[in-house]
Amino acid sequence: MSMSHKAYAGPCAENLSMSSYQVLARKWRPHDFESIVGQDHVVTALTRALTQERLHHAYLFTGTRGVGKTTISRIFAKALNCQGADGKGGITAHPCGVCPACRAIDEGRFVDYIEMDAASNRSVEDMTALLERSMYAPTVGRFKVYMIDEVHMLSSTAFNAMLKTLEEPPEYVKFILATTDPQKMPITVLSRCLQFNLRNMTPSAIVAHMQHILEVEKIDAETPALRLLAEGARGSMRDALSLLDQAIAYCGGAVTLEAVRHMLGMTSGDVLVEILRALERGEADTMMRLADQMSSESISFAQALRDMAGLLHRIALMQRVPGAVAQDDPDYEAQAELAKRFSPEEVQLYYQTVLHGRNDLNLAPDEYAGFTMTLLRMLATLSRPTEGMVTLAGIDVKEEPERVREAIGLISHNPMLYPDLTAEENLLLYAKLYGVADPERRVIELLDAVGLRHRRLDRVRTFSRGMTQRVSIARALVNDPSVVLLDEPYSGLDPHAMHIFDELIASVREGRTFVMVSHDLDKGLALASHVLVLARGRVVHFGEKDQMSPDEFVDLYRTTVGMGVS
Repeated sequence: MSMSHKAYAGPCAENLSMSSYQVLARKWRPHDFESIVGQDHVVTALTRALTQERLHHAYLFTGTRGVGKTTISRIFAKALNCQGADGKGGITAHPCGVCPACRAIDEGRFVDYIEMDAASNRSVEDMTALLERSMYAPTVGRFKVYMIDEVHMLSSTAFNAMLKTLEEPPEYVKFILATTDPQKMPITVLSRCLQFNLRNMTPSAIVAHMQHILEVEKIDAETPALRLLAEGARGSMRDALSLLDQAIAYCGGAVTLEAVRHMLGMTSGDVLVEILRALERGEADTMMRLADQMSSESISFAQALRDMAGLLHRIALMQRVPGAVAQDDPDYEAQAELAKRFSPEEVQLYYQTVLHGRNDLNLAPDEYAGFTMTLLRMLATLSRPTEGMVTLAGIDVKEEPERVREAIGLISHNPMLYPDLTAEENLLLYAKLYGVADPERRVIELLDAVGLRHRRLDRVRTFSRGMTQRVSIARALVNDPSVVLLDEPYSGLDPHAMHIFDELIASVREGRTFVMVSHDLDKGLALASHVLVLARGRVVHFGEKDQMSPDEFVDLYRTTVGMGVS
């Protein structure tokens, strides 16, 4: 459905004095279905139902605040009661807006359209009184329409009182229920309603609508500023227009990016970008200087961490899904630059660090300390090599990290499987993540190899520990790695499962290098061709297994690692 925009000054606008101001959220409130933005799926269903007169007795509109639940309810009430400009109209998907019924609903004085706030009228007595009134025929309209807002706030007894009427109301009564939290509603009520979930508005849809409004209102605005307002509205068109009203007043003229940042208490995008640039260079002094600058400007560090998380999120998107970030984003160019400077792993780690910093902010001595400690934690997370070279399977670890991951498989005491997926579904998921050609064939080959083809359609949570470990072996081999890492693979396995595990490893060792980390010296020595002992962060021994006897190795281990191995 094409989106059109209509300006409404309100039915009584001609009677207002020139000094009266009507807020944008009310002035631009849609008065017909064609004016609604971003809810095409709901509008299409309702207009077709009205056109065909296939009308249900009860409707439930769900969605966050400001997405149009009450607005659609009023338009629907007009559609049911419209008399037409000539007074001869009937039920229509296009209410005229000028007949007495349409005007009365717009002005909130239509006696047969009743809006009730369940938050303040939640008792069984309130509901009983409403239901008793609903039995009477409409006074002036074709239908009596009851709109109950925030219906989830009704008490359980009030819900029980309305069930029978809600299921079989008089033919001239329609119920419209609206809620921001449908999970709190009884299933018995949900089952009696046609449910429509109103979506959060996308930032781009909100920006487009605000641009149209400002064009009509003859107010200049910078698109990046509108983008910030749209993101601050969090999917609510009403909140977006309220913020736009505030921005117009704050700016005293054209709506600018810098003014909107100040109004919203947001950190300048330039400061956050400079912090990340300093982070990339490892310049702690620069990061602290920028934090001091923010403190001198009385910027909220809690808001700064939220903005930092948002910035890192957009950088991560640009790395994996470039088209997902709008080019009118005020920091688009800087984000594109940082997306090239940081690896995806670094961005993910920094994002998690910032989230932890937000959670810990209240525990810090003050916000400044909490913010700067978060920055220092980000600095300490990933150490980059300053010299030397590391290769794995002939691949430079530093220069080609993506190729390195493709060459590695991991078998751990943690199987890293989804318990509610089947064995086949788990392996298919990993195969597709690795971009394996013909993943279905590869998965069947691996299930055959680990002896679990007959259980391929069973959920992993029904498997024994040994069977789960066999699936994890298949998962580790799905990308045909040249290097397989074994991290305490025998943990939790019974002797029989250990034996099966040994046989499976032996069957897939050809052409691969296995690196096992273990405190089980007997198993380690039995499988290994080379052994390495680490103690307190340094290598104390590395060589072929046959260079020393098992007893000598145990003695070395005991004296260096100090684990008391017997």
